[in-house]
Amino acid sequence: MITERAAEPVYVAPTTSSADTPIFIVGLSRSGTTLLSRMLDAHSEIAIFPETWWCALLDRLGCNAEFSNHWQTSLFFNEVWKNMKPYPDPAARVVAREASKQPSYAGPTARLLETLGQAYANERGARIWGEKTPAHALWLPQIRALFPRARVLFMVRDPRDVLVSYDDRWNGARRSTEYLACTAALLKYYLFHLFHRPGFPPDQVRWVTYEALTSQPSEELERICGFVGVDFEPTMLNFYHRHKNVESDTPDGQHHRLLSEPAKADHIGRYKKALTQSQIALAEVFLNQEMQALGYQLSQSGTPLFTSEEEKCFEKAERYYEQMISGAIRRRLRRKGRLKLRAYQMFGRLLDLIPSLRVPATHNDWLSLAE
Repeated sequence: MITERAAEPVYVAPTTSSADTPIFIVGLSRSGTTLLSRMLDAHSEIAIFPETWWCALLDRLGCNAEFSNHWQTSLFFNEVWKNMKPYPDPAARVVAREASKQPSYAGPTARLLETLGQAYANERGARIWGEKTPAHALWLPQIRALFPRARVLFMVRDPRDVLVSYDDRWNGARRSTEYLACTAALLKYYLFHLFHRPGFPPDQVRWVTYEALTSQPSEELERICGFVGVDFEPTMLNFYHRHKNVESDTPDGQHHRLLSEPAKADHIGRYKKALTQSQIALAEVFLNQEMQALGYQLSQSGTPLFTSEEEKCFEKAERYYEQMISGAIRRRLRRKGRLKLRAYQMFGRLLDLIPSLRVPATHNDWLSLAE
């Protein structure tokens, strides 16, 4: 049994967020985070960024607390801009415009992110800004250090259905037991952070289930609006034709095709037909405690018998989980990030000669991308 490790110390920002505190939508990928973000984004007072991945970028570049040199700033702006570029949304333009104003920014990270958030809200005519990156569930302590008064919506879904959706999206719907088992390990890691490292006090985090959001969207949205401090607007239910800044408008749109129609509960319980009884049993054994804590009823009773191949898949998933929980994978990504930063610090001007490695770094560079 893997025990909880002490959370890493985080810098507590000396400033708080704006009067209208930001909203962060995090959780399990393929659990409805995009659906929830589009519903909130359809509110007249709220603007939700597409997936920025900025917490992961800050961690890898070593600027969770502050930017200390211009290459950190340039690389950060560049990666966020590239993440925004595929969306038919003003987000990429906003990032480029703000980068043009302060291409060599040095100072507190919270101030830079708040500037980006407020600029995006202003561009959209909104009062409150928010951000949706499911993986930011792994950086909740860091988010709180940056925005102590932020509100967090943590999206969850029956893990068995999440496994099916993951397999559809990233494994070609092959339904291989090894892939499903390793994905179960990833879900366990995310849920570990929800249960043991929430980062925020309970009154600033609200769990949202995919099942409630799709089967009772109006009632659930009313509760969510109360949590984030706005009045419910019935037009939020028309998210599917009101805004265009959704993943369904990107090259990966086939994986978000449900966003083009009203919320519905058709995909609840998909695992019952998509997975074998043995695969369902493996998922339930691996995620037993998490599923019960979330209120998802187990379908298997007694101790299931697995084949030797299934046992190997289970053991591989356990090793993968241990790597994640020990921090080995995050440390590896940090090393890569630091090496990249070091390379630009040492050879930045030479790297400019290689088009694929050139990073916008000046006012004019960014201004041209903002047009």
